[in-house]
Amino acid sequence: MVSQTLEASLGRAAAAGACAIGLALCAGAAGAATRTATPATFATVLATAAGGDRIVLTAGSYGPLQVSRREFSPALEIDASAATLNGMTVVQVRGLHIRGGTFRLPPPTNRRDTGQPIYGPAIRLDRVQSVTVSGGRFTGPGADETDAAAYGEGYGVFVVGGNDLEVSDNQLKGLKGGVTMTRVQNFRVLRNTFSRMRSDGVQIAESRKGLIEGNSCQATRIRDVEHPDCIQLWSNPRSPPTSEVTIRANTVRGDTQGIGMFNHVRKGVDDGGFDRIIIEDNDIEVSYPHGIAIFAARDSVIRNNRVRTFGNPRWQAGINTNPPVARCGNSIAAGAGKPKKKDPPCK
Repeated sequence: MVSQTLEASLGRAAAAGACAIGLALCAGAAGAATRTATPATFATVLATAAGGDRIVLTAGSYGPLQVSRREFSPALEIDASAATLNGMTVVQVRGLHIRGGTFRLPPPTNRRDTGQPIYGPAIRLDRVQSVTVSGGRFTGPGADETDAAAYGEGYGVFVVGGNDLEVSDNQLKGLKGGVTMTRVQNFRVLRNTFSRMRSDGVQIAESRKGLIEGNSCQATRIRDVEHPDCIQLWSNPRSPPTSEVTIRANTVRGDTQGIGMFNHVRKGVDDGGFDRIIIEDNDIEVSYPHGIAIFAARDSVIRNNRVRTFGNPRWQAGINTNPPVARCGNSIAAGAGKPKKKDPPCK
């Protein structure tokens, strides 16, 4: 779970490290153009870009970069396929496609009390609309195992506030978290690969109307006391419940939990549970008991999923929930000395 304190810390880290452009609102213009940018000219090229333009980043090391307070119609495309980006922040932007690129984390800041480093995300999106991130390669510090102390830090794509967002066809490895979204609606997380993650692959909080489909989690590496999930959703009493999300055709394998939606009551205050969640056709092989878990859900269904136990663990991986969540067509393989289980077929 990402706390408000962490959100604030990441925001300060991104703002401190980014080359702040702070450009005025820009509407789309006719006659879309393809423009080439280098690390030295990116800010200038961006300043004159209009809706429908395509900015192609030449090979080189960029950033941290920032795009702020812009509106593009049609959307602006930034083609980063040949570039390495050391952090990118997008704030109050409408209409942007970020395609390709090798993404690494921006330089960390330090905690005032302990001096320990705080790693921000490779891409942070704040209060954005109609933004896509696709085809990128995200690598965390220590992912190549040359720095074990820094292994599993930072986030790939970190979103706070937005509408109409898509994160698709990316490769993410060696990070603490892969794709994290808070207070978004109309979102899609599609066909991403998460490998050697320290904690969650996909984490969605206080959000509505989403599709999480075709993603893969594998080779999770727990560093400290994490209890990672490939996909985790949660609610918070400050917002309406997370709702109307379909989680479909994802593949999970390794020392992790599969798909988790947990609800808490703290000092008499309920997180709020979940509404209208569909979990279907996922293939899950994990070493923890929560292959699929969803609690305090309403008008929700778990159907046609396959759950198996990974390795030789203490627990059988299973499906854990409580009424009134509907179940059908799911299969749970034998594991940890316990027999297989099967739900009635879906009608």
